[in-house]
Amino acid sequence: SGRWIIAATLRDITERKRAEARMNRFATALDLSGDAVFLVDRASMEYVDVNEAACALLGYPREELLCRQPHEASVRKLTREQLAAEYDSVIAQAPTTLTCEVEFARRNGSVVVCEVRRQAIFSDSGWMIVANCRDSTERKAAQSRVQLLASAVNSSGDRIYFVDRERMEFIEANDAALKHHGVGSIEELKRVKPWDAVRMATTRAELEDIYDEAIARAPQHCRTTDVSRDDDGEIAGAAEVSRTALRVDGRWVIAATWHD
Repeated sequence: SGRWIIAATLRDITERKRAEARMNRFATALDLSGDAVFLVDRASMEYVDVNEAACALLGYPREELLCRQPHEASVRKLTREQLAAEYDSVIAQAPTTLTCEVEFARRNGSVVVCEVRRQAIFSDSGWMIVANCRDSTERKAAQSRVQLLASAVNSSGDRIYFVDRERMEFIEANDAALKHHGVGSIEELKRVKPWDAVRMATTRAELEDIYDEAIARAPQHCRTTDVSRDDDGEIAGAAEVSRTALRVDGRWVIAATWHD
């Protein structure tokens, strides 16, 4: 009839826009996270996305990392099928988060130990694995150092005690100290009051004064001699005592070493 007719089709995209907004917020949250985050598509076993922390952790530019295969990052040299089996275990237990420790190979050849938390989420495109990785190298090194120190302390023939100054009670002791008091655990030793274990200070107040002096002189050592006497007042034995005050989690702890 010689006139133009405009056909307009309307489609409600409210849900799609909301989904896009959620994804944008999710992506922003990923990049703001201090932990490395990897999103893996289970069907293709490829990275869907990674955050900046993930790139920094492994030492790859984002574009290069996205082109790599997830199983290639493990020092264990997992095959694609082996990692897929691990992901299937995560999916089977969804929405539970599973935690494990993984050694990753960085681009420069170094190895980084991470605590990895994996969770499976289901989306329109299928199952996705969210892997949150936190570098635990320093924590593992610190744990090893603590274990070495604990071994050295327990190997010492000197008695070593740790006392909470505020509560005035033992919180830890080495094997030599436990043996001296005839107990087998720190829980048993806690039944003994520190001032009862010190021969040169007979009251709580006197031992508190000694501890306060150690705190005032921290981190220097305070050295004294603990003398025991028999019923006639004669010296029966003596021990050199070194005390150091340590600030631990906002409280003062007295480390005391006794050398007979």
